[in-house]
Amino acid sequence: MKCIHCGANYKTKELECPYCHTPNLQGREWLNERNKVEKNYKKTKDEVIKKGTPYIISRIVMYIAIIMVVFSVITFIAVVIFFVKEEFDTGTFVNKEDALDQMEEYYDNGEYLKLYCYMSEHDLFDEECYVYSQAALLTNKYHLYMAKKMAMLEEFKEGVPEDDYYLTYAIFDSSEVYKVDVGIYDKEVSENQELYEMYREEIMSFWVGTLGLTDEEIELLSDKDNYITNEEEEALVAKILERGINQ
Repeated sequence: MKCIHCGANYKTKELECPYCHTPNLQGREWLNERNKVEKNYKKTKDEVIKKGTPYIISRIVMYIAIIMVVFSVITFIAVVIFFVKEEFDTGTFVNKEDALDQMEEYYDNGEYLKLYCYMSEHDLFDEECYVYSQAALLTNKYHLYMAKKMAMLEEFKEGVPEDDYYLTYAIFDSSEVYKVDVGIYDKEVSENQELYEMYREEIMSFWVGTLGLTDEEIELLSDKDNYITNEEEEALVAKILERGINQ
C-alpha cells in the first residue's frame, strides 16, 4: 500500500509508515485481530487444563489447538481479503483517464485540499502524477500547520499556555511547508511555484510578525539542506517564549 502522507510504499500490515511514521489503521486492525485469536486460544487452553485429567486434557487441547489453528488461518485469510479488497476498491476501479481529468480539474481550480482527499481515497499518489501529488501533500501539511498555529494563538489569548506543544509543532510544520518537505515529492517544480510563494508568504508573516524571529532563526528554519535537531528546536522555542509573541 501507499502512505497517504508521503506516498511511500510499504506492507499493509505495518503499524505505521516506516518513512514518515504516519499511523496505519489497517495494520493496527490486522494486529488486533491476530491478538484476539491468540488471546482466545490461550484462555480456552487454560480453562481446559483446570478441568480435565492429563489424558483428556492432552486430547482436548490437541483438538482445540487444531480448531484454533484452523480458525486463525480462516480469520487471517478473511482479514487479508478484506484489506486487499479495500485497496482494490479504492484504487483499481478508478479509470485512469477519468482520474487524471478530475485531478486536473481540482488542480486548475486551486482546490488542492479536495485534490488531496481525492488522491488519498483512490491511492493515486505516484511519480507519474508528481505535480498533483506534491501540491496535494504540501497543501495537507499546510493545513496541519494552520491548525497548530490557530490552536497556539488561542492558547496565548487565554494566557501563558501550560506547555509548548502547539507552538513547537506550528514551527516544525511551517518549516516543512516552507522547505517543501513532503517525503519523496520534495523536488520543487515550476508548475507549483505559485503555490510555494503563496504558502511561504503566509509563513514568513507568521515567523516575523507573530514569532518575531531573527534573520538567523529564519535561516535555520528555511534552509532546505539543514536538519533541525531537537536541541536547536527546544532552544528556539525557549527564546520565543522568553521574547513573547505578537497577536
